[in-house]
Amino acid sequence: MISNIMMELFSPKTEEKILNFWKENKTFEKSLALRRAQGKAKMFVFFEGPPSANARPHIGHVLGRCYKDIICRYK
Repeated sequence: MISNIMMELFSPKTEEKILNFWKENKTFEKSLALRRAQGKAKMFVFFEGPPSANARPHIGHVLGRCYKDIICRYK
């Protein structure tokens, strides 16, 4: 059951819907304008490390990255 939910949540169709929503509503542009207006226009960079530093790659690595990306992009 959880795998079905995860598959639907991270499916290409879902990603396409989200990207279209962002484009139609100019979400990214609005977020940049909001940061400029608040005086927080510093550059933000993600530093990626090796995906499997401690073990062979597995679903935990994928989920960790997904959660990190979702939360960081939301914030």
